[in-house]
Amino acid sequence: MSRARAMSEKMAAHPIAAAGRDVFDCVDFVSSGHISKLEVPWPRNQELPRGAVRIPCADDLVVSVSHAWSFQAHPDPAGTEYAHIRKLAEVASSTHRPMGETELFYDFLSVTQRPFIESQEERSEQQQAQFQAALKAMPKIFLLSDVVVHIENEVEAEAMAGNGESIFVDLASLDCAILKQFGAEVRVVGWRAAPSQTAECAAFDHVA
Repeated sequence: MSRARAMSEKMAAHPIAAAGRDVFDCVDFVSSGHISKLEVPWPRNQELPRGAVRIPCADDLVVSVSHAWSFQAHPDPAGTEYAHIRKLAEVASSTHRPMGETELFYDFLSVTQRPFIESQEERSEQQQAQFQAALKAMPKIFLLSDVVVHIENEVEAEAMAGNGESIFVDLASLDCAILKQFGAEVRVVGWRAAPSQTAECAAFDHVA
């Protein structure tokens, strides 16, 4: 039995525990009180302070956030969703008045993610397995949550710094890049933790 599962059984479990076997080992629920303490842009799940995570119990209010990813590597790089999510969590808490705390499910914070900056590592095999388990549990997470909010993202890509600009780099600069082709476009989708011996060895995947 996992440690998270054992802890959940010591207290009256929140219905969200039925979202999947050992769901608390693959999905983190973030205490709403820690949301305001996170830096912008929000960190991915792997860099989330452990003190920000709490296993929901029966007295807690679980708020799940549904939102679009307007950008490939980070859903909210400019922090435009931050104020809305914080406000909606406060409204949910004041409306439902839980006896316990309020926890959030927000995929970027709650589930292991791929890198969005160069210094971050790819998911480990264990984290990839946790990610796959979280995907299977996600429909029931939204079904069993006390509150579900949907954020309609109106971010204009043109307003982001660097969008629409062309840059030229030496092949050697892409030594650690993981490239994928999307139709006529080639995008950098991640970075290796350590450089390879030659730039010609940069990973390249074709996506039809």
